[in-house]
Amino acid sequence: MTSIKIDGGGFDIPAVLVTPDLPGPYPAVVLLHGTMSHKDEVGDLFVRLAHRLAVAGIASLRIDFRGCGDSTEPQTDMTITTEVADGTTALDWLAARPDIDKLALTGFSQGGLIATLIAGTDPRVAALVQWSSGAINLMDGPFGRLRAQAEQDGQVTVDMPWRSFTFSREWFETAAATDAAAAIAGYRGPLLCVACTGDDLVPPAASRALIAASASTDATLKVFEGGDHIFGVETNQPIAENTVTLTADWLRDHLSGN
Repeated sequence: MTSIKIDGGGFDIPAVLVTPDLPGPYPAVVLLHGTMSHKDEVGDLFVRLAHRLAVAGIASLRIDFRGCGDSTEPQTDMTITTEVADGTTALDWLAARPDIDKLALTGFSQGGLIATLIAGTDPRVAALVQWSSGAINLMDGPFGRLRAQAEQDGQVTVDMPWRSFTFSREWFETAAATDAAAAIAGYRGPLLCVACTGDDLVPPAASRALIAASASTDATLKVFEGGDHIFGVETNQPIAENTVTLTADWLRDHLSGN
């Protein structure tokens, strides 16, 4: 495991690179976190996934979007547009390494939306995994009710038990203009969507809609009974570990060989 800083074009993108204990070249996956989260993700789910991927012979790069985690940029610098730029920069950084051959994306919640936007236009993405995401419009949920305040004040601060985060007017504008279903229509590679029946933020129907809108001929939907948006990680449900195992195995199967 190596902590690094990637040049984002005048600022640093904090990241952690984990590589397999074997000679390259090998595939690599960029892990994109959700709203108000960070590169390790809730319950260290991305840390756990990185370990499983390394055992499977796959490298991983998990990043903090600007304004998140260890990033020193203002929270208000984070928009859907800048997150796509940060994720693409991470792909570029991996693609330039001689020990990396194939590239994939895994996104959690809003990170899944960012992964969709990138995969729909970047032919380097050889596999795509969505956790608690799908064909979603962020303005349909709780954030939609905050948009008017953000437009009036230029920003709005959301206080959660684990973190306070200030969203700019631009974040709401770029989120409202995003069409995940249209974006995924440009993606033809293998696709895995993982959802839980107890997710009241992004229900499994969003995953089904994403698969239906995609151009993929190798799309898999796994819906766990129970759980919630974060796979029951806070209540020690086995869904979280099962999601990590499922994802690592699926990526191994779809990134191995020619």
